[in-house]
Amino acid sequence: MKDGAMILAGADNAIVGTNIDGTLVYDYELLIEVFINEQYMSLDEARDWVNFNVIGLLGNDGAPSIRMPESL
Repeated sequence: MKDGAMILAGADNAIVGTNIDGTLVYDYELLIEVFINEQYMSLDEARDWVNFNVIGLLGNDGAPSIRMPESL
């Protein structure tokens, strides 16, 4: 893993790999499950949180990638 790669605390179960640059890849649907099951959020709350706080990181140095479902 790359020095300075962002790690989402408590979301290890949603990691599905690493990019060629050493940053982490998280699965969107697994992230939603993590926040529902471990943070006790509703489905809508979890989606809103991930969409704003995680996807909002994209483009920053060391930011993880998000594998999105085909249906979105």
